[in-house]
Amino acid sequence: MLITSQALPGLVSSGMLPGQLYMKALLFFRSSKAWNSWAMGALLALGAGHLLAGIIFFFAYNWNDLSPFVKFALVQGGMVVSAIAWISLKFDKPVAQAFGISLTVLIGVFMAIYGQVFQTPAAIYTPFTMWAFLSLPFAAVSRSLAHWTVWLVVACVAVLSYAHVQIVPNAGREALVWVYAGMALVFLVLLIVYDRVQNKWPGWARAAWFRLALVAACMVFANLSVGEGLWDNTIALSVMAAIVISVAAFAYLYTYKNQNFANPPQARIACLVIAASGLALMAAQTGVRLIAETEKLLDIVGMFFIGFLFMAGLTYALARSFKHFTENFSHEQKRPLAAENPNEVDANLDVISRHPLNTFANTLGIDADKTAQALAQPLAQSGDDDAPWYMEMFLGFAGVLTAILAIGFLTVVLYEITNVKDEASMIFLGLLVYGGAMFMRLASKGLFSRHFSNTLLLGGGALAVVGAGLVNNGGIGFIVFTGVLSALTLWLVRDRILEFVMAAGLSALTVYVLMEYRIPFAFSVFYIVFSAVGLLALSLPLKTGLARWRNRRVLMATGTAFLLAPCIFAVFFSGANWTEQLNLGVSNDWAERIASVLVTGGAVWYLNRARSATDTTDTTDAAGGAFRPPLPILVLLLVAVTLMPLGSAAALLVMLSGYILGMRSLAILGTLAQIGFITWFYYDLEMTLLNKSLVLMGSGAVLLVAYGLTIKRGNYHV
Repeated sequence: MLITSQALPGLVSSGMLPGQLYMKALLFFRSSKAWNSWAMGALLALGAGHLLAGIIFFFAYNWNDLSPFVKFALVQGGMVVSAIAWISLKFDKPVAQAFGISLTVLIGVFMAIYGQVFQTPAAIYTPFTMWAFLSLPFAAVSRSLAHWTVWLVVACVAVLSYAHVQIVPNAGREALVWVYAGMALVFLVLLIVYDRVQNKWPGWARAAWFRLALVAACMVFANLSVGEGLWDNTIALSVMAAIVISVAAFAYLYTYKNQNFANPPQARIACLVIAASGLALMAAQTGVRLIAETEKLLDIVGMFFIGFLFMAGLTYALARSFKHFTENFSHEQKRPLAAENPNEVDANLDVISRHPLNTFANTLGIDADKTAQALAQPLAQSGDDDAPWYMEMFLGFAGVLTAILAIGFLTVVLYEITNVKDEASMIFLGLLVYGGAMFMRLASKGLFSRHFSNTLLLGGGALAVVGAGLVNNGGIGFIVFTGVLSALTLWLVRDRILEFVMAAGLSALTVYVLMEYRIPFAFSVFYIVFSAVGLLALSLPLKTGLARWRNRRVLMATGTAFLLAPCIFAVFFSGANWTEQLNLGVSNDWAERIASVLVTGGAVWYLNRARSATDTTDTTDAAGGAFRPPLPILVLLLVAVTLMPLGSAAALLVMLSGYILGMRSLAILGTLAQIGFITWFYYDLEMTLLNKSLVLMGSGAVLLVAYGLTIKRGNYHV
């Protein structure tokens, strides 16, 4: 029997895995080789991204002062340098692929400058079409899925812009439905072709994220086609074509045989979840459209009631299908990857780390037979299931819609019966629904009933919080009421989606308090407190709940939400300048930089100390007890942190935490937060473009130095 890290929260909750062994168990599944490869790529991407963004900001600052010749020379010079570097570095190295992607991007920049300088009358689709056409040869020779992703985005923009500018004005809106359906079909064909490509060249083409992106794109365009047709009253062959394409995509994902592939396609369950959710969204759109047609036959109460029943049934069907996928396909992809290079297996984070249960139990000193019995519990028979997070996310979305309709129905009925109008009645009704839903949730056993209870909890709690805010005008009473209700829900209910929402709500409430009462050094206080609590939640299981429902939990969703909070809410603190007005002797800017260094250094020290305390000797972690990242690299990272803009350092901390703990979701979220923050940073009016460019170029240069040092000292595990 094999075991993965996804089983750890359930083992902790069942009591099979003592809390003090959780970190050791988590690190048991961490592949040092895979994470070292990821860290190298992250350093390169972050360094190059910050540096290139800084250069772009610098030219944006001076753009109007540059002559057309200089503009063309700069862009074409960058294209030549990127092409030469890409070729000289033999195409396939990570650094070489970065130059290849840079060349593709600069082609688009050149097209934009050409249109700006010569004021060409071309439509918007023309430069994108030329961009896609000229960059296709470079994507074709590139052995990089990231490069192909960039090209596909450009091609999609070209097709969509052409459809809106040329096709729709001449052929009408129904033609757009055909365009969306056609794009869904293209992505279905690409999915089928990609499965064959990754089977033949797994060394570079095998990646779960790319396959998931293809499935998601297929379902998104199919839903756009259906939605466009339904709401424009053009229910015709084009809408039926989109539905058939979606069903075909689902059927392909469900029926293909792994034995037909030397390297079976990855992430079948996740792809099926996306496809099933896409079909459910089509059904929801169709149901809402049909209910809207009954406006003359039903009153508002009847429409809410029918909508509630329909969405409840749809959510139940999703829950049952997800359970079916887990029971029938969770055994797949347990055989090793037949890669061109055997080392690719250990260096691929897309391959879930699976180990024999006996090895796991012996390493941690726990009973293997009892652990096997705990793992044998079916997904939906426990009140505290450990379904993958993406299943809970899609069920959460469906459940929220169901709860909104249920609350709407209940509110309308009570309004008609009791004439509820004032804010106090909102609080009473909200708490009534909340209390009933909490009792249902704690007693629930089925997957659907748990998610349905969660949505009622959210609806009732939201109604009560809104009423409290209106009664108290957002004062202390509202703050205490909201905080207690959120903390109580988080403490009592073991559910990752609900836990994340409650933790995010507590974070937002804290931001409100800091801003409303003008607390000095607001972001520094927020960053220090929430980073510390987030790290503790990720690394230390806690006993939560009351009486018969008490158990030990890993508050992973809480820790993730708290670590992400400084990245997200940094936007709100960017204009908080009242600290300077208080003349405390230290500026907000310096306090934030000091806090960033202290938090990053302290977090790395704490996580490494927790690692060393486990005294793990597992061979999957080739770095053993080595400090992560190595001290010279850590020093450079701390220097980069002092140069990074507000929030960017917090995103780096999320990435570092994911890297040290071997938690891929954290590493991905931190990377996305970095990308989002750099994008937002461009529009921050608190700093000039020149200063922004210097900050980004400085931090990027330091990160690239760290990357170069790591390359030079090949014995480092970053």
